[in-house]
Amino acid sequence: IEKDLAEKAAAVMREVLPDARGFEDITDDYDLPSNVQAAHKADKGYVFQISYKGYISGNVMMCGVDNDGKLVKSKIITYADTYDYKDKLTMDHGGADFDTAKANVELATTATSDTGKGYNSALRAALDSYDIIVKGSASSTPEEEEPAPTPEVFDNGGFMTKTDDEARALLTKMGMPFKN
Repeated sequence: IEKDLAEKAAAVMREVLPDARGFEDITDDYDLPSNVQAAHKADKGYVFQISYKGYISGNVMMCGVDNDGKLVKSKIITYADTYDYKDKLTMDHGGADFDTAKANVELATTATSDTGKGYNSALRAALDSYDIIVKGSASSTPEEEEPAPTPEVFDNGGFMTKTDDEARALLTKMGMPFKN
């Protein structure tokens, strides 16, 4: 079983970093982001196995990054999200930088999708891992979370502070008879 799993993992690594040879496990050699499950070096670049939370936790992808720090290809290997984006998220990035890849993911999943945001966070983790390995530290700064919007105050017409008789009168005035 372990040999079969290793062969399947090697096949996906060759898919996300085509023409690469000599995958060497370097996972334990670096302090990579916590969601990076595995890291491999090859002659053509690096492959990272990354878990991410989209709409639901439990998604895992592999991502190839070339020797110049550009995204090559990414592929989902475990998909738990309820939205059917799995096939759309196996992407050939063709040497894209993060902003280009992010825009393509947003087009494939809609910009507000938790699935797309999670997938983009995994792409960012792959590039951060490359930077840690090659440059000694991640060069990106984590994207700032947008502050939560100020909740709208629902004007219930003061019903919660009215007595039953006052609420009945107000509803009747609004043309909505009070029903017992």
